[in-house]
Amino acid sequence: MIGDAPLHRGRLRLLALLLLAGWVGIVYRLTDIQVLRNAYYQERAEEQHHREVVLQPRRGRIVDRRGHLLAGDRLLHTVGVHPRLVQDRDEVADLLTLMVGESRDHWIAEITSHDRFFYVARQVDLATEPPLPYLLPPGLEVVEEYRRAYPRRQLAANVLGYTDVDRKGIEGLELQYEDQLRGRPGRLVQQLDATGAPIPGMEEVREEPLDGMTLRLTLDGVVQEVLEEELAFGIQQSGAKGGVAIVLNPSTGAVLAMANWPTFDPNTPGTVGPEDRRNRAITDSFEPGSVLKVITFTAAFDSGRYTTADTIDGGNGVIQVVDSEIRDTRPRGRMSLGEVLKYSSNVGTVKIARHVGPNMMYRYARGLGFGQASGLDLPGEASGLLRRLPEWRGPALESLSIGYGLSVTALQIAMAYASVCNGGRLLRPYLVGSIQDERGRWHRVGGPQLIRKVMHEETSAMLRGLL
Repeated sequence: MIGDAPLHRGRLRLLALLLLAGWVGIVYRLTDIQVLRNAYYQERAEEQHHREVVLQPRRGRIVDRRGHLLAGDRLLHTVGVHPRLVQDRDEVADLLTLMVGESRDHWIAEITSHDRFFYVARQVDLATEPPLPYLLPPGLEVVEEYRRAYPRRQLAANVLGYTDVDRKGIEGLELQYEDQLRGRPGRLVQQLDATGAPIPGMEEVREEPLDGMTLRLTLDGVVQEVLEEELAFGIQQSGAKGGVAIVLNPSTGAVLAMANWPTFDPNTPGTVGPEDRRNRAITDSFEPGSVLKVITFTAAFDSGRYTTADTIDGGNGVIQVVDSEIRDTRPRGRMSLGEVLKYSSNVGTVKIARHVGPNMMYRYARGLGFGQASGLDLPGEASGLLRRLPEWRGPALESLSIGYGLSVTALQIAMAYASVCNGGRLLRPYLVGSIQDERGRWHRVGGPQLIRKVMHEETSAMLRGLL
C-alpha cells in the first residue's frame, strides 16, 4: 500500500491540473464573452430575439387631368401561421378557410404537421365576407403588401411605363418620377421568443411608412382612348407595322394624348418584348418626307424672301439636281405658294429652298426644334439627326427642303406644327401638370415654358391660313 502512495499523489496532481485548466478555460471564455467580445455577443443576442420588418409604403397614384386613376397600388395580403403560438386550432383553421379556401380539417392537419412558421398564401386578395376580425387569434399572421395595378390596362401604357415586382419604376413616367412616386418605407421591430416567433403585444419600435406622391397628368383619358382606337383602326386599314399619334395643346405644350401601336398591358409587361413597350413617339426617329416642308415655308415667309402673293413655276413637274431628278406627281405649271403647299409640290419647294439658301434653311430647322430633344418629362427621348450647316449645301439642300436627309421624332414634328399654330413660339412639352404631396397639397410642376421665339406672328398667321 505504501508503494501506491506516489501513484495516488500523481493522479491527484493530474486531476488538479485538469481542474485548473478547465477553470482557466472557463474564466477565459467568460472574459471573452463578457469583456473582449461583449459587443459582438450582445449584437448576436439582439438578432436572435429581435426582428426588423420593413413596412412598405403605397406607391404614388397616377391620374389623368380629370382625376381618373391610371396607375395605383392594389392592397394584397400574405398569410402565415406560427404553429407553436396557436391556442385554438379550430378558430385559426376556420379563418384560413374563410381567407384562402380549403376545409377546416385540411388546415388543422397543416398546423399539426408543422413545427415552425409557414406561409399559407402570398399576395392574395382578402376581400372576405364576413370581414376578418380586427384582432387575429394567436399564431395567425396577416401582412399587408402592395402590387402595382393599371386599371385601364393598355390605355397610355407606353407613356405610363411599368414597375418591377418590387414596384420600382422601369420605364415611362414610372421611371421618370421614381423619386416622387416610391415613398419612404417604415419599420417594425418585434421581440421574438426562443422559437423565433413574434411575441404578441411586444412591439418595441414602429415607424409608419410615408406614401408616395400623386401625379396628375395633362393626359385626358377620354381623348387618349379615342386616339388609340383611331390609331389601331388606321393601322389595320393600312397594314402598317406600327404607328404613333399625338394630341397636344399648342398654346401650352400640354400633351393631351399620346398613342402607340403596338402597345402592351403594364399589368403583365413580361408577356411582350421591348418593341411593344417602347414609346415610339419619342424613341423612334425617321425621315419625315413632305410633312417637313413646313421648314421651307417658314424660312421663305419669315425671312421676307416670299409672300403669299408670289408664284412659282412648276414647269413640267421635274427639276434636275446634279445627276438625278426630283419629280412631282404630275406637272402643275405656275403655282401660288399656297398651291405649292396644297399640292405638296417637290419642284416648287426645291425652288423656294434654293432662293432662301442654306443658312436660312438651317436656322429655321434648328429654330423649330429639330436635331435636339424636346425636353418632354419622359426618359429615352431621341434627338433625331440634323446635318451641320456646312452639309446643307449642294444637293443636300434640295433633299432636306422636302424632308429627306434628316431624321426626326413624331413629337418633334408635333411641337414644330404647334409653334406654327401658337404665333411662332417653340414650347417645351410636358405630361405632369401637378403633384400632390403627403399632406394632400397640390403643387404645380408643369406649365407653358418658352424655349425660343421661332417666327413672327405674321408668319404664323400666313402658315395657318395655308395649312
